[in-house]
Amino acid sequence: MYKKFKILHVLPSRSYSGAENVAIQIIKGLSDKYEAAYCSQPGPIIDTCKMYNVQFIPIKSRTPYEIARASCEWGADLVHAHGCRMAGMSVTAGLKIPVIFHLHNDPDWIRKINPLSLIHFYVSMRSRKVISCTSTITEQDVFNKYLLDKVITINNVVDSDKIKELSRMGKCNKSYDVALFGRLNYQKDPLRFLSIIKETKKYLPNIKVVMIGDGDLKQDCELYIEKNELKDNVDMCGFMVNPFYILKNTKVVVSVSKFEGLPMALLEAMSLNKPVIATPVGGNKIIVNNSRGVLCDTDKEFIHKIIEILTNERYYDTLSEGVKDYVDKNLSIRSYLDKVNNVYMQCFNDTN
Repeated sequence: MYKKFKILHVLPSRSYSGAENVAIQIIKGLSDKYEAAYCSQPGPIIDTCKMYNVQFIPIKSRTPYEIARASCEWGADLVHAHGCRMAGMSVTAGLKIPVIFHLHNDPDWIRKINPLSLIHFYVSMRSRKVISCTSTITEQDVFNKYLLDKVITINNVVDSDKIKELSRMGKCNKSYDVALFGRLNYQKDPLRFLSIIKETKKYLPNIKVVMIGDGDLKQDCELYIEKNELKDNVDMCGFMVNPFYILKNTKVVVSVSKFEGLPMALLEAMSLNKPVIATPVGGNKIIVNNSRGVLCDTDKEFIHKIIEILTNERYYDTLSEGVKDYVDKNLSIRSYLDKVNNVYMQCFNDTN
C-alpha cells in the first residue's frame, strides 16, 4: 500500500467562513488521495473540524516559526496556504517543501504598485503555485504579466447537496426577509448593511432581518441596532457551525462587501435557491446577474431592489429559478477537486 502525501492547510482565522470552507472541502474531497489537516490557532473552527471529521493541527501564533514547527512535527509534504498573510509566513518559514498560495480576495491595493502589492508579488514568486478563486483577481493584479506561469484560476464551488442536507438538520421557528451572511468586519461592511435596512424599514416597517456571523464589528452593529430602534427587525445570530437551516427560512441574501474573491457565502446561499443582491466587486460580477440576482452600487439601489424582490412574488420566483439553474450547471464539486489535484500533482512532479 502506497503512502499518501501529507498536505497541511494553513489559515489565519480561528472561526469558520469562506476560505475555511474551501480548505475543508478540499481536505474532505481529496481524502482518498491525500492525508490532509487543517492548521490554525485554536478557536471555534475546532468544532467545525470535528463536525466534518477533519484533523486539526494547532499553532500558538501566526508566525513563520510556528508554521515550520507544525509542518515538520506533522510531517507535511506540501503546505497549502490560504491568503497572503499565511502564504507569506509559509514561504519565509525555511521549509524545504512546496508552498501553494491560495488567493481568496480581490483587494483594491492589488491594482497599483504599493507596499502591499509588492509583498503580494514577492509571496507569489516564492510560492510553487498560486491558485486564484476568480480570474478577476489576477486580471487586475498590477504584476500579473510576471505571474502567468504561476497562477491557476479555479473558481470556488460548494457542495450543494451537503448544504441542502445541513439545512434540514436544524429547526428555525422564524422566517426572515433578508440575511447578511459572513464575517462582521471591514470587508463585509455590516454597518452599511444596517443603514440600508434602516432606510428600507421606512417602506417595509415589519421587515425581518438576520445577521449570521461574528467579527470585530459585532459590538458596533449591536450599538447601531439599539440606537436606531432596529431590535424588533434585526436578529444577530453570531457564528454558527450550521447556519443553513436559518438561511433556508430566508428569502434573499444581501452582500455589501467592499471587495471579494468568489464569495463562498453567496454560493452557499444560492445552493438553497436564494436570490442575491450584491455590490459589483470581484467574483460577485461572475455569479450574480439579472437572471439570479442584482448588482447594486448605491444604497438607494439596494433599498429599491430589496423592496421589489420582497413585494413582487413573480419576480422573486423568477430569480430563484435562475439561481437553481446556475447552481445545477456550474457548481460541480468533482470538477473543482480534480483541478486542485492537478495543481498538487504539478507541485510534487516539479519537486521530484
